[in-house]
Amino acid sequence: MAGRNRAGNAASKRATIMFGAALAAALLAGCAKGTTTPTAAPTATPTGAPTLTPEGYGPLRVGMSAEAAARAFDPAGGGAPLGRAGDGACVEGAPAGAPPGLRAMAEQGRLTRVTVAEGATVRTERGVGVGDPAEAVDAAYGARVVTRPAKYEPRPAETKTVWTTGAPVGRDWTDDETARGLRFEIGTDGRVQAIHGGGVSIQYAEGCS
Repeated sequence: MAGRNRAGNAASKRATIMFGAALAAALLAGCAKGTTTPTAAPTATPTGAPTLTPEGYGPLRVGMSAEAAARAFDPAGGGAPLGRAGDGACVEGAPAGAPPGLRAMAEQGRLTRVTVAEGATVRTERGVGVGDPAEAVDAAYGARVVTRPAKYEPRPAETKTVWTTGAPVGRDWTDDETARGLRFEIGTDGRVQAIHGGGVSIQYAEGCS
């Protein structure tokens, strides 16, 4: 009996050593290949969660009335941030009940842009969010990304524009009112500071001012 126990223990030790060696070899192989880049990979958006797209966010849709946008998240309240300006005015505000860090822009009484910035957890339809490294934008949108230096900040601050409709690939500016896209503002720390989704107004560097 004792002989059997010694044999079983020896076999168990051999199995443990073999497993440990295999695991170490796998880890070393992964490091050698250099295939892991966690800082540049977009974070997955939970299934069913609203995302920021060139058409808006959740109930906010580009082209809807400013009054409807102001009440999009809270039908019983709101109204003031977007719905009390003259038809020719450009106004920005956070609709009542909107997620943290989200703002909307309306021009001539219609929603034209949705922005997420500091404090926002909202992500784009391809998983890019505020705080992600600039490389995450390139990884998510590929050849459609047009990168330009930031207007007011030194490099590595820059903007990355992705048009999905109404503008040729490779252009960062368009006057086509039917154009829809996303623009990512990258700060001097190399990370996404803000994301704008919508029409030609995503190109405004100063917002409504």
